[in-house]
Amino acid sequence: MIEKIMWQLIKLRNIFSRVLNSRRPSVEWRPEIKSVQELKQWVSDNFEYKHDPLGGYLDNIKSVGYMCWEYRVHGKITGDCDDIATFVAWALSGMDAGIAGIWRVNIPRYGHVLCVWKGGDKYFYSSNRSFYAQEGFASIREIVDHYAERTGKKIGAKYYAEFEIDF
Repeated sequence: MIEKIMWQLIKLRNIFSRVLNSRRPSVEWRPEIKSVQELKQWVSDNFEYKHDPLGGYLDNIKSVGYMCWEYRVHGKITGDCDDIATFVAWALSGMDAGIAGIWRVNIPRYGHVLCVWKGGDKYFYSSNRSFYAQEGFASIREIVDHYAERTGKKIGAKYYAEFEIDF
């Protein structure tokens, strides 16, 4: 029952985000990033983690266009895990780095979102401004297990969802 409520709240958040983003400024711009290592450094230098309003309860996902506008106007991007995951996925999609797929992985029980990508036969991920792109993982489930182990959280198979992204 709780899982169904969580997924319904995610759907409402997505609708709220679309409406909010339709009223925000937006620019078409892409930073000059050619590798995952450069992306990691760019995100570290230019993203400031900031919860959504009301302690994260008024959750919304910023559009890439708005985040680019934020960077061009303010010299940095502020956002939480879903904003960072969205931006990283978008930046990865513009690279010629042999990336075969990109996913946002929602873990609603803990209010967290990861960006996952596949290069060759391995999967890699970012969580906020941390990138796990060295060793590689065999599956998205293995990444969720790694995240759970790293953070001391228990994440069952029904408590996360992966959404493939195509920009």
